[in-house]
Amino acid sequence: MQRERWRFSIRRLLFVVAVIAALLGVQIAVRDARDDLSRSQCLNLLKRIGLGLMTYQNFKGTYPSGTVANASLPPEKRLSWYVPASPYMDYGIGDIAKAEPWDSPANLPYAETEIPIFRCSIGPSRPAKPGPVPTQYVGIAGLGVDAPTLPKSDRRAGVFGYDRATKIADIKDGPSTTMMVAETWDARGSWLAGGPATVRGLDPVRTPYIGPGRQFGGLHRGGVNVLFADGSVRFISPSIDPHVFEALSTIAGGETLPEGWDR
Repeated sequence: MQRERWRFSIRRLLFVVAVIAALLGVQIAVRDARDDLSRSQCLNLLKRIGLGLMTYQNFKGTYPSGTVANASLPPEKRLSWYVPASPYMDYGIGDIAKAEPWDSPANLPYAETEIPIFRCSIGPSRPAKPGPVPTQYVGIAGLGVDAPTLPKSDRRAGVFGYDRATKIADIKDGPSTTMMVAETWDARGSWLAGGPATVRGLDPVRTPYIGPGRQFGGLHRGGVNVLFADGSVRFISPSIDPHVFEALSTIAGGETLPEGWDR
């Protein structure tokens, strides 16, 4: 009798384990499907941003500078590159006071307005408290925390700089291998704000570059969506060689990329 009870208990335990495993499998499948959808949605938003930036470049002859020119303001108080680029993304953002700081009384209502194209679809749509709505897309300034301030001729310079406007001809490394905009969950700031909120160089002290708590990514499992200067968007793995990621951040670094770097 005792042996029969033991066999019954074992069968019941195996049944429970099987049910739990099945439920976990469903949860994992749902999570993966949700993440794939979110990643795809964010990829499409980056493509729209890329199309707008390329259209801007076609009309103006350069990509927009990282901040709206204003010699009386430091970069972090200026307006971001989103302001001049937004009309070319088929998204008007209103009559912004371009001579004033991004957080001036005249401009703050715009900063507190959610612009769907400027943020990835993952996570809450706006901060828990009223205030400026952050973006998860930042322009790539090149290699080094000082990259936004470098002259265009510097080998560490990227597409975006506070006071520089990049032409296609300036991208000697090739538009298809030069990063322009990347996702981030790190130190997010208002889409309207210039400075580090919307333009960043890679900090080589903080490697690896991609993943939760890192400089880029943290929104999707397994990598980060990156917009390149040719308008393409690629999903880059956290396992990418940091030196390759650094090479992709510059417009004329002259680096040679290994074959299959994006696999």
